Amino acid sequence: MKKIFYFLSSIISLVFPTKQAVATLVPEQYQSSVDSADRLAKHIQTKFSIPGMQITAMKDNKVIWSNTYGYRNLTLKLALKNYNKMRIASISKMFTSVGIMKLIEMNLINPDSTIQTYVPEFPEKKYQITIRHLLNHTSGIRHYNNDEFNNPKKYKTIEESLNYFKNDSLMFEPGTQVLYSSYAYNLLGVVIERIMKMPYKDFIYKYLLYPSTLKYTIPDQIGNFIKNKSFYYYFDDKEIIRNTYDYDMTFKLPTGGYLSTSYEITKFASELIEGKILNEQILKLYLSPTYLKNGESTFWNMGLKNSQIDNTTNVFWQMGSTYGGCSAVIFDPVSKLTVCWLNNMSVAWTEEEILQMMKYFLEGNKKIKN
Repeated sequence: MKKIFYFLSSIISLVFPTKQAVATLVPEQYQSSVDSADRLAKHIQTKFSIPGMQITAMKDNKVIWSNTYGYRNLTLKLALKNYNKMRIASISKMFTSVGIMKLIEMNLINPDSTIQTYVPEFPEKKYQITIRHLLNHTSGIRHYNNDEFNNPKKYKTIEESLNYFKNDSLMFEPGTQVLYSSYAYNLLGVVIERIMKMPYKDFIYKYLLYPSTLKYTIPDQIGNFIKNKSFYYYFDDKEIIRNTYDYDMTFKLPTGGYLSTSYEITKFASELIEGKILNEQILKLYLSPTYLKNGESTFWNMGLKNSQIDNTTNVFWQMGSTYGGCSAVIFDPVSKLTVCWLNNMSVAWTEEEILQMMKYFLEGNKKIKN
């Protein structure tokens, strides 16, 4: 009966979406922050000729600012709305890492167990790879090569996509270096499926999206009718903006295959740091720093990157770029501030721009304390 309910809920949210409610009045203490953030967003949109962009900022899981820029359909000049679904790229990895942490919370997985504990047929390497290595990008498993990033092939399962890299040698001994690896997260997706005995997307929906009432966050799959989906764009070799071709994301669901809105991603991050998704102990583990075998900090935790703003505030973030989309989400678990922005074009913000955007809102938060 529950399976039928989840299925019907998914169908209803796709066909009859309800427009998202967002704040229209900016709290006075954040007006200067919003003005600065708006200028930065407009600057980046102009610099990269981005057709459309969404931005949402929350404090204590309440919207303090949300805005859209440009178009969801450049040809017809249709304005982008806050409920238009965008490609969230590697923010999808946050669902995977939080999903693994949920399994740790349920005592179904040990982060220091080897991959073969859960996927026994995965080829043995010179060194052992643990779940923790996969989460914090220290596994030594390679990232995409050449045209693999825009691989148009449709896979029946996530497990089938492991064929691309499973027989390759490791780039280094796990735990000794950092190498950002989307393929490591594909492998984590298979781990989730093996433990839970259900498709990855069903697990993410049942344990993360449905409890957080994320109605607009869905897999980006060819053949599915998706209402309120933005068009997606890229620059061709002559620097002309083009529509993207149909691109099946099936093989990269755990790494970059979801659609969402800036509002829903900000909401998910807000509920995460409020302890509504993971308990206090597991959330602390999730946000704990990672160190290499030589004691050097990696600036990664169990799935997100960790940075400091003004050498005082620890923030956690994930950014991504995919075919026809770019994304970033950043939060401060102390002030409970979260910000997310999504583009419908294959251009990426810099780390400096991501941190600067967050800094504007942290400055507004200081006014509350004063």
